[in-house]
This record gives sequence, C-alpha cells and structure tokens, in this order.
Amino acid sequence: MPHSRRSLDLDTLARTAQEAFASTEPDLYGLEVEWPTNRFGDEWARPTPADMAELQLLEMPGQSRVTFEPGGQVELSTMPFPTMTEAVKALRADAAQIDLALHGYGYDTIVASVDGRRAPRRVLTKARYEAMERFFEANGPSGTWMMTNTTSTQVNISHAADDPYRRWRLMHHLGPVLVAAFANSPGIDQAGRHWRSLRQAIWWGIDRGRTKPVPEHVDPASAWLDYALAADVFFINEEDSNGSRGIGLPPGTSFANWLRSGHEVGWPTIDDFRYHLSTLFPPIRPRGWIEIRFLDALPPWICEVAAMTIATLSAAPGIDEACERLPDTRGLWMDASRNGLQSRVLRETAVPLFELVERNLEQVSSDPNQAAALAEFVSRYVRLGRCPGDDISTLVDLRQFAGRPLVPALG
Repeated sequence: MPHSRRSLDLDTLARTAQEAFASTEPDLYGLEVEWPTNRFGDEWARPTPADMAELQLLEMPGQSRVTFEPGGQVELSTMPFPTMTEAVKALRADAAQIDLALHGYGYDTIVASVDGRRAPRRVLTKARYEAMERFFEANGPSGTWMMTNTTSTQVNISHAADDPYRRWRLMHHLGPVLVAAFANSPGIDQAGRHWRSLRQAIWWGIDRGRTKPVPEHVDPASAWLDYALAADVFFINEEDSNGSRGIGLPPGTSFANWLRSGHEVGWPTIDDFRYHLSTLFPPIRPRGWIEIRFLDALPPWICEVAAMTIATLSAAPGIDEACERLPDTRGLWMDASRNGLQSRVLRETAVPLFELVERNLEQVSSDPNQAAALAEFVSRYVRLGRCPGDDISTLVDLRQFAGRPLVPALG
C-alpha cells in the first residue's frame, strides 16, 4: 500500500531485484500446466466463479495447487521437488485427479495453447484482472486473449548454488530453440500471418515493456531492476488484498515515474515494488528461482519430455559449456514463434542440442520410460524439423474474430 511520503530508494530496490536470483541447495524443480475449460456439450460455457472457488479447495494427491486463470482456464502448480522426476510424477497424479473433479462438476478440458473455439471472455472479477484487461486494451486485444484464451507449460527451476546466474544465461541462450522445438499452437493471426506458436505471437502483441525478454548481456540483477523500473504500473494493490482491491492505472506511469514523482494515492513502498514484479511477464522471469514461461501447452507425454529436457540442460555437469559452443539463438525469439524448426539456424541448433540432452539424461533421471519418450520426441520431431503442432490438422484462424489485430506491433 502506498506511503504518504517518499521512503523508497534505488539501493533498496536493487537489493530486492538481487533477491530474485537467490540460489537454493539442493536444487528444486516444479511445473505449472493449464487447460481451457468448458461445460460438457457447450464449448462456449466457461466455469462459474462459484465452481472455481470450490475446485480450488480440493486437495491433490501430489499436493499441487489448483487455481484458475481469468478466462476459467484451470491451472495445476506442483510443489517444489528435489528432482524433476518427482515433479513430473506429482503432476501426472494430480492432473488425473483434477480431471475427475472437473468432470464431476460438469466440465471438460482440452489441450490447446490457443482456444480458438470462442471469443475471449473474462470470468474472474478480481480487481487486478479488471485493471489488467483495461490496461492491455489500450494496446489492442492481445492482452484479453492472453488472459482468457491461452494456456502454457511452465517449468520452474532454482538458481544453481555454485553460480546463481548460470541457468538464467543458459535459458536465454537456448530459449528460442526450445520455443521452436515444442511449438504447439499453429495458427493464423488477423493479418494472415502463419505461426508455429500462435500463443507466443499473442504474447508478443501485449505491452512489450512487460513481455519482451530481459536484456541478458549485462548483470542480470541490474537488468531485472532496469526492466521493472521502465515497465508501466497497471495496478496499485491495497495492503493484504492479494489483488482483490486496488486502483487500476492506464498506460503511461512507469514504476520509475511513480518512484520519482509519486501519485495521488501516495508513494510506492517495497511491497508495491514486489507486487509490481508479479505483473511482469518476460519469457524467463526470476523470482528466487527461474520461471520458464515460453512453452506452449503440450500433450502429457511431450510436457514430460520438455520438463526433463530443461532439467537436463540445467543440472547435468558441463552441459552448459557444451551448449555455449552451439549457435547463439538469443535474437531468434520471433523466428522461433513464426517458423519453429523450419528455421534453418534453429533446426541446426536443435539437433545437436537434443543429442546432448539424450546423452546426459541419466544425470537427472534413471527412468527408462523417460529416456524412451525423449528418444521418440527427437526421432518424430527434432530430426525431421517438425514440432508437436505439426500434428494438429486444424489451424486456429483468428481472422474470424472482428476487431483490431492481435499482434499490431509485428511486421
């Protein structure tokens, strides 16, 4: 909650930004997955707030947390585990449990990174979401689509104890290759452009100040601080409200401006800054661990392959040095979203990268089923320059939806 006078300085903000790169020992791993949800027999009917409130109280066998996104997408977030194999096992059990629970309430889910069956509609009325939607609407409809009609796979990994920046740099180095390899939302935007990952294209069309990658060529903590200061504030949260009460702001007030000039409701506190950090959505976000946010929603077996791939790249000894000898793909985020592994550079990087993963998987998993799934993925997709979305016969075509283009900033 804002203060009546200025009390926050840049040194305090810098320490808070540095906290986002705190390491843990031993390592910890987690997963977050989402699915679009609708009533049986009625794909337009989203979950009601009352049903979502009850479902969020369910206890999962693997202790995952059940939440819902603004459009009624159900989300499972695992507990942190000492191995990715344990996180995968918990997710598998809890996904089956939440599916049964949803069926009991009359709901069904699908694997779809972009829900192209219906126009976007927000069903959660939390003040934070209302403010977010109004803020994004100033730049076009991409924000509402992201909030209500997209789903993803998120992988969470702690920072390495020996070097808290190592995995951060590695994931930026390899992020576009992984976007391309696991792209699973083929579609056409309103300008007629084809995408292998239409979900990621929608993200690129949102306020770039909070969705573009954090600059990686400078000190990570300083880069994260600069990124946060430059980003606009869209919601001033009331103390202890967790986003249920507060004041929404239109575009144009960066956190740096608020810090420097204040606002009619007061000056920002350190809690306001921490809340602001939670409203920033770069493809790789530091939160005391690394949130890898750039993967499409995936079929269960491919989701597990993606999780084990990232775990192997993050944890296997020496693999980061080997990856550094591969082409640098940090500037190819857009190419990855548009073309997947049809991009020559990304395909030529993906093949040796996944060979490294196959050779090092045993460092993080002794499960022969996981090794077989990885080999199947490499054979079916990577070596052929294909991605999971190539198996989807019907493209999402956003030209059927009237209104401003979803990705107006892209050429």
